Formats: sequence, structure tokens, C-alpha cells
Amino acid sequence: LAHHWTVSQDGRQYVFHLRNGVRFHDGLPLTSRDVAATLDRARQPDSINPLHGLLAPIQEIRTPDELTVEIDLSRPAADLTTTLGLGNLVIMSSATTASAAVHPVGTGPFRFTEWRKGDAIILSRNDDYWGARAALEQVTFRIMPDSTSAMASLLV
Repeated sequence: LAHHWTVSQDGRQYVFHLRNGVRFHDGLPLTSRDVAATLDRARQPDSINPLHGLLAPIQEIRTPDELTVEIDLSRPAADLTTTLGLGNLVIMSSATTASAAVHPVGTGPFRFTEWRKGDAIILSRNDDYWGARAALEQVTFRIMPDSTSAMASLLV
């Protein structure tokens, strides 16, 4: 979601410049505050985010304007940009965090449509996506309770 960023010479400060015009699936604009809130949640002492430990070098996150995120580190972390791009740190809208476990709202090329517990998760193309339009209109992820069921469904 950042179109460019800079790193200080000592490797302890990153400044990210977010794309203008990116919107969450519910129509709300992506802001630097959403980025900061997502990272702050993941680095809380009681966080269950599996990337929690990789965020340990982050000392402070500032949002000087709607599209700028400044991150200060306690020590250089050459893998920070890779870590921030991993799936467990997708940027969440601050307005929808409470319901994210059952109805996620993101900024990606597909939006959440339906979750049939134990059966499937259905995503639909986000025609308002800021990047290239997805070729598929819909994607269904089938949930297979065991490897035998999964193999059988592939053979049908």
C-alpha cells in the first residue's frame, strides 16, 4: 500500500508514503492511522499475531499526515519491509477491527463475500481495487476437514 519509502542511513527510521485514493472494501479511505493501529495491535504484549516477535525492534510509530507513516526502530532491522508485507500484517480498517474475525474488510483485489463454516469461504472481485483488476469474478476456498476428503474432491 506504500508507493515508496525511505530508510535513514543508520537503518533505524523508515518513512512510508501511502498510495492516495486507496479505499477499504466498505468504502472508507485507507489512512496512516489504519496502518499504525494495525501494527500497534500486532505488537501489543498480549498479541497472538505470529509475527509479534519480528516487530520487537519498533519503538514508535507516528502519522504526521493521512498518507505518511514514520517508524522508529531500536536497532536496524533489514527485514522490516519484508515483515510488513506478510499476510499476518494485512492492514485493517480501524473502524472494522472488532468484526474482522468473521467479516474481514481489506483493500485487496477481492472482498469477503461469505463464510460457510466448515464448508467454504467465498471472495468476490473488488472492482474498486486501486491496482490491476482481478481476472476472476469470484473465488471459493473449499474447507476440507481431512486429507482423504481433499483428495477425493480433486479426483471428481
